Amino acid sequence: MSRASRTNLWRMCGITVIAILAVVALSAPIHAQQIVGVNLTPPPSAVPSPTNFPFLANVVTPDPNLLDAFARQYASQTSTPDIQDFFLWWLPNQLFNINYGLALPPPGTNLQLSTPDGAKRALWLTLVTGWELGIFARWTDGPNFRPVGTPVTNDALATDLAYMVQAQQAAFASASDVLAFNLASLRVGGGPPPIQSEDGWYGYDAQYLKEITTVNLPTGVAPIPNYITYTSGTLDATYQIGDAPFLAAARVLYNIVLPALGGGSNSAIQQRLNYALNTPSSLASYQQGFEALGHEVWGVQAIGIFQNTPYNEFVKILTLSAYFVQYSQTDTMMALSAYALQNAFLGRAQAMAVALFRCYVELYVLGLIDPNSTEHFPSLTAAFAQFRTAP
Repeated sequence: MSRASRTNLWRMCGITVIAILAVVALSAPIHAQQIVGVNLTPPPSAVPSPTNFPFLANVVTPDPNLLDAFARQYASQTSTPDIQDFFLWWLPNQLFNINYGLALPPPGTNLQLSTPDGAKRALWLTLVTGWELGIFARWTDGPNFRPVGTPVTNDALATDLAYMVQAQQAAFASASDVLAFNLASLRVGGGPPPIQSEDGWYGYDAQYLKEITTVNLPTGVAPIPNYITYTSGTLDATYQIGDAPFLAAARVLYNIVLPALGGGSNSAIQQRLNYALNTPSSLASYQQGFEALGHEVWGVQAIGIFQNTPYNEFVKILTLSAYFVQYSQTDTMMALSAYALQNAFLGRAQAMAVALFRCYVELYVLGLIDPNSTEHFPSLTAAFAQFRTAP
């Protein structure tokens, strides 16, 4: 393929993405709610902050005004705002879309994830969303499955967010360093277990979602066999709820643009892709190990965890879980594409997305095992964040 043809292909992909975003924007609800911001969960289950946890001082920048601006943006796009929907998937999805250049931040916020300052502000938002998700999960898990834990500590944050920091640093590293990070992110940490890599998370969470839509459901809820459909060992998962924009863009890049630019099996691009898929071992086989782990945990050990979960809460669990799979599916595709194309710009976006996802995941786990939200609040509604409305 000639250089001119490649340039035109990139331009056409850009035009397609812009057209899709324009349709989405035009179809969004216009009705604005009188929501002006967010009141986060109060003590003793408050979101960890740099004031009380010194480790966070160098990695996140609290910005309540930014959070409030996103709440107003969300309210302008829906006629039925829901604080749980906002935190459990709308806000993390929006941050992924912004990171990959598919959406704009709220006007006047000057949020740029390509700068260290913007990255720290965005990571604080994922810290908040992960913590609130942990509170949600602690309340919605069956009491017999609720983990016995201890309140979060500074050491726990430093340990659990170490890889997030590594990804954050890679997003601002040299071209060679960030591309090395992209390649390593596919299998980092080995396993299974543990689960640290992007492809590992994808395989595990895809199988988790399959289990909780077919065999591990609340009493009286019929199986939903097509909620997620995927071929073992591949990156082809599709969802009943459809693709978020960031996943749709990743599919175009990985399935259409990358092969078109590759120019044949002997091209340098294809050789690098083959290397990433097969070195030091088959990525497909590696992923299948995590799929097996997902089955063992959620199809065997945790059967009954949602037995008494109310249907409306279970639907939320399915939605946020589908997007969880989409985050790691996207990051795996983007890592392969960035490395094969040797595109450091895309590589830095992938590294930043890994940092966002890791912060979201780790704070979810820490919020889940922290007992304060269930010991000091009478209900999930009381323990969860709330929208602040105009007087």
